[in-house]
Order: sequence, then structure tokens, then C-alpha cells
Amino acid sequence: MKRSIFALLAAGALSATPAIAQNTGSQPQSQTAAPANEAKVELIDAGSGEKREVRYQFKEGQQQRSRMTQKMEQTMSMGGQAMPSMPMPSVIYTTSSKVMGQTEQGHRVESTIENIDVEGQDMNAQMMRQQLQAQAGETTTTVITNRGQTVDQGEQGMSASPIEDMQSGNAVVFPAEAIGTGASWKVTQRFDQDGLVMDMVTTYKLVEIDGSMVTLEIDGGAEVKDATLSQQGMEIQVDSMSLKTNGTVTIDLTKPSPVKGNSTMNMNMEASIDPGQGMGPQKISQEMKMTVVIEPATAAE
Repeated sequence: MKRSIFALLAAGALSATPAIAQNTGSQPQSQTAAPANEAKVELIDAGSGEKREVRYQFKEGQQQRSRMTQKMEQTMSMGGQAMPSMPMPSVIYTTSSKVMGQTEQGHRVESTIENIDVEGQDMNAQMMRQQLQAQAGETTTTVITNRGQTVDQGEQGMSASPIEDMQSGNAVVFPAEAIGTGASWKVTQRFDQDGLVMDMVTTYKLVEIDGSMVTLEIDGGAEVKDATLSQQGMEIQVDSMSLKTNGTVTIDLTKPSPVKGNSTMNMNMEASIDPGQGMGPQKISQEMKMTVVIEPATAAE
């Protein structure tokens, strides 16, 4: 399922609770992506100046390599007791994308995780590196229309996480109408990750368009109340959760992945979990901040 680039960070926030994962001794598990779900697009302002219908212009054989650096900070309490702050090293993903051909519905894009590295040499960084590098070489295939809608998820080899999905094709969905500088539109995408259903609303603003290069500002958010999340063999009762995302992204309409981008996601969650061992249900409060930087990969990476 193709979603807004930065909306994917919201989906990943709930699967990125290392404190819980380490307390249970569980290892990260691959998730199965939900079926493709067409985003709802609403034009707010058509913008000014010369207007055009913005469409992707993929061609078979086009390839692209990207580098994405993810950094996360979080604070957490369980049962009313603050948990020790765990240092979270930066994670660097190198991915490649290739346009494999065209179908009746759109272009088929194949994306591969070439490498995953973790900054630092302490025990936490080494453990994360070992776990994440197992995903290197995994591939996903999507079919994307010329407006950015994903109509077919295809064979899903990767985890359904924001990292993989972010690099599995252009995630920005454009309106059907012609737009100019300053145009804004709202994209509403419903998705289900591990049983948690969320409506993510993202507003895009067209900052600049120069040939095939498009620069956008992005602002999104979602609210969830009284939901159940299945994670690593446990059920987490989510009492409330709020997500806020903002950033900028530059895409080349001829290429299958963003050229560059910079985003921040903030999450606040109140939940209950039974970690076992006779402890009974425990209240969890979590605050998380995630930043993501996308840039072209160098030849050496």
C-alpha cells in the first residue's frame, strides 16, 4: 500500500518500541502489508501562475539509489515509573529502485534494501545492526499510477515499515486538477498496521516546480483512541495516540523514489500492556521524536 511519505513514519512509530521489545526478549518480525488502499485527494487551493497537471513520467529501466538516515529519541514510563532513557543510534538505509515495466494500471517499481548500517560501536548499536542487517537484500514490488496512487502491492518481501515503503516508489499523491505554485491539497489515507487502523491526513503545498523537479512542504497528523495493536506476539491496548509530521521533500517525476527530503515526526501514546511474568497489565506512556533525511546515495555506499 502506498501512503504519504511522512505518514509512513506514523505507522512505524508503533512498531519502533525497543524498550518493550527488549523487555520481552522478542526479535523484530516482518509484517505483511495490508492491501492497497486508494488515497482520497481533495484540492484546497489550485495555486497561482501557470498551472499544469502534475504526473509521474516513469520509463522502463530507470534506476535510482538513495540513502536515508533515521534518528529517533524517546522517553517512556511503565506502571508510573520512568524507564531509563535508551540511546538510539542513527540508522542508515541504502536502497535502490528500478522501473520494471508498465501495466494497464501503472508502472511496476521494484525496490531493494541494499544495506543497513547503524552508527556507533556500543552494545546497543551492535545489536541493532545485527538485527537490521538481516533485512538487507529484501525486495518489494508495487504498481504506481501516474498520479502516485498505488494500485497493487505485489509480492511483499520487506516488512511493512515506513523505511521500506518510503523507498518503494513515489509516495506523494497528486490531485487530478491542474495546479500551480502555492497549490495545496489534502490526502487522506486509511491503513492498518498490526491491527491498528488509522486515518492519516496529510496536507501538501507546492513550493516549486521546475521541469520534472517538484518541491513540497508536508504537514500531517492523526489521532487514535481505544484501539488494539498486535506487536511481537502481544496485544497492546492503545488508549490514545497522537501523531504530527512535517517536513519538505523534493521528487523527480521521472524517478521512482524521492530525491531528497527532511522530516520530523512526533508521537505521544498512552497504552496498556501485559508483559507477562505475573506482572499484570501495565500502563505505558511514550513520547517519541523521529527525524528522517533522504539524499542520493554515493557510488561508495
